[in-house]
Amino acid sequence: MEAKDPQTPELVLAEEDLMDNRHDSLPRPFQGLVKHQPEPSSSSSPSTSWDEVLLTSPSARDSMQAQHLIVEALVEEKDSLLQTIQGLQEANNAPAPFDDEWEEDRKNNRKKKRLRIFLWRGRDR
Repeated sequence: MEAKDPQTPELVLAEEDLMDNRHDSLPRPFQGLVKHQPEPSSSSSPSTSWDEVLLTSPSARDSMQAQHLIVEALVEEKDSLLQTIQGLQEANNAPAPFDDEWEEDRKNNRKKKRLRIFLWRGRDR
């Protein structure tokens, strides 16, 4: 069986159909932003890339802009939720979550431990 080129519209449309089935799980404010894209006309040549079809289709551009807005809104929502969680942890005197400094200290401690073991083993010789 011949593998399909990932740039072919048929493959992208199949993935798109999967995404369309998931739009019901989006938060209510975002559901109105989901637009169904029309299938590219069959008269387009097989050598036309899917990117070219997207760039020439106003509805495709609108859909891409809507998706971008959804992503931005979700990132903002995530940041807001993280701030809320951090505030609740501070209010309840919960220990601070691990940060990058802790990870860096752990790596440095491993290096120091290896060096001590190496030096200690060197004394026996």
